[in-house]
Amino acid sequence: MSRFTAVYRQEIRYQLGHWWTWLIAAALLVLVFLLTRDGALAEALYDDFYINSSFSVAKGTVVGTLLWLVIGAAVAGEAAARDRATGIHPLVYTTSVSRRAYLGGKFLAALSLNLALLLLIQLSTLLAVYLPGVDPAIIGPFRPAVFLTAYAYLSIPNALAATALQFYVANRHGRPMGAYLASLLLFVLSFFVATFVGVQGYEGVGKLLDMVGFHFVLSDLSHQWTPTEKSHRLLALEGTVLTNRLVWLAVACLAVAVTYLRFRFTHHAASRRWWWPFRGTQSVQDPSPSAFTTALPDVRRTFDTAAAWRQVRSVAAA
Repeated sequence: MSRFTAVYRQEIRYQLGHWWTWLIAAALLVLVFLLTRDGALAEALYDDFYINSSFSVAKGTVVGTLLWLVIGAAVAGEAAARDRATGIHPLVYTTSVSRRAYLGGKFLAALSLNLALLLLIQLSTLLAVYLPGVDPAIIGPFRPAVFLTAYAYLSIPNALAATALQFYVANRHGRPMGAYLASLLLFVLSFFVATFVGVQGYEGVGKLLDMVGFHFVLSDLSHQWTPTEKSHRLLALEGTVLTNRLVWLAVACLAVAVTYLRFRFTHHAASRRWWWPFRGTQSVQDPSPSAFTTALPDVRRTFDTAAAWRQVRSVAAA
């Protein structure tokens, strides 16, 4: 088993073994279910479209994503910064794991968990629509493409962009709570800033700033689609939707690249301005060779069982 796979599996096991992951999942299931049964059902009855239409499911996906941004940042935060926050990083950093395996395994684990959490939004919508209590007259034919397009065009790009930014901020500061700062910035940017920019007459820019998709779903689709289109038309990856998704996928790639390039297996001194996402902690650099009066010989590192036990004893005794 490769180091990358080992880090990935260990992170998945750790997060699934703690209560916050299951609490986030339960909260998403319950809240999206209630919102669909209450708000979406009332709107479908008023505007005369199917509650399981593409428009209704896309709207529920966007609202569920906003909820996930608020409560789900712990997943990426723990993956990115738990080792430094708990003080175990001196032991981890001296193993033979590479930077690519360490960061890649943890990031992919956080992304996988977040994709699974966002998939629960579709599951909760299905339960809200098809469990007893909904008038069959407002339920259209079951079309898997309705749920698959909402997940593929909205949830997956949102998970990539949000997880990448949450991971970067938390890793940069060495604090899991840094991921919540990234979520807060994304929430404010997607909801308040995008709305303000749109009101000022720059609707195109406002929709690009909206990572979640709140504005082009609740504005474009709500006002431009007729009740018949809301019942039968599928969400398509075109126009504003396509441009927005490409912009935020580029942001996700940039955040991943910066995280990888800035990461070092070195000790980090805490920054006084930990709350600022672009400052973070400072690496303690090795002194230059000129600082020594005697040249030190190169020492070959070993990673056998005896060395591992010595590391464990050293950390336990500290």
